[in-house]
Amino acid sequence: MSLDTIDAQKEFQTKENLPFELLSDTDHKVTSAFGVPLIKDAFATRQAYLFKNGRLVWLDTKASTDKQEADVLLVLSGNNGTTVNAANKAGTEAKKPGPAAAN
Repeated sequence: MSLDTIDAQKEFQTKENLPFELLSDTDHKVTSAFGVPLIKDAFATRQAYLFKNGRLVWLDTKASTDKQEADVLLVLSGNNGTTVNAANKAGTEAKKPGPAAAN
């Protein structure tokens, strides 16, 4: 999800040869719903969310992109149903999100 236009997202997807679609949030509805802070009302801070079966199972509010792949794979591998929050120290587990986080 980005505040960039649909055309900009398609261009980036093609340039990087990404095998998935990128989403555009030019009206800020999604970033607002998730409470993502904006910088100068033009750039969303980098955050990552992983949903599985309609439930939020992992989030990274610091978006440490060098570590996200490993964190997501850990969650997808089972990880005893807990979430991993990359904002925590490496290897620590956060509490499972409550019902409100599943929306």
